[in-house]
Amino acid sequence: MSGAGAVEVHRLHLSDVTPAPHLPWARPTFPVFGLLVVHPDGPILIDSGVGIGNRFIDQLYSPVHHSIDEALDRHGLRVDDVTTVITSHLHFDHCGQNSRLGGATILVQRAEVDAATAALYTVPEWAFPPGVELTMIDGDLEVANGVQIIASPGHTPGHQSVVIDDGHGNPHTIGGDEPPVPPPGHGDQRARPVGPSPSPARTMQGDPRTLHGDPR
Repeated sequence: MSGAGAVEVHRLHLSDVTPAPHLPWARPTFPVFGLLVVHPDGPILIDSGVGIGNRFIDQLYSPVHHSIDEALDRHGLRVDDVTTVITSHLHFDHCGQNSRLGGATILVQRAEVDAATAALYTVPEWAFPPGVELTMIDGDLEVANGVQIIASPGHTPGHQSVVIDDGHGNPHTIGGDEPPVPPPGHGDQRARPVGPSPSPARTMQGDPRTLHGDPR
């Protein structure tokens, strides 16, 4: 979506993953995306995809990576140009390249940070990259004019979604791994179950080969 004086939103294809056959959520290869919001106040990235170089993840999901540098370059940007990162949640396929974005403000719900300390929830060095500071928030937040975080727990305790106004009064919702949130003024934003997501995501503490949740 774009227009004169409006923000633009672009999907960035960051990786493809193939869950191992023994995983309960095994399925054919599927893509993992981030979203770039080109905003007058500075570029915003929503989720950074799967990280690189973790043997455990490589064995379970066989990720094929597509360069985040090349993805941003297609829009005339570099990693260092990104001013804000909105991490929907801290599962490995949403925060994996946050280490590349330490110069940006990385926004994550405090409840998600607390949850992500559990064993097998995520890849710790991707969720909490050394030398990279996370900015923890509690609930909803207006990030920039027309860009609002909406707390949307369910898939994870601290999941957050994003509502974007395209500059023409048209709200768009980015739900991360939750169903899209009704934009402000368009229904009950809280009309969703709060609790475990009705998806293949499950705590797999009984299987040391498996991370918490499916890669969504």
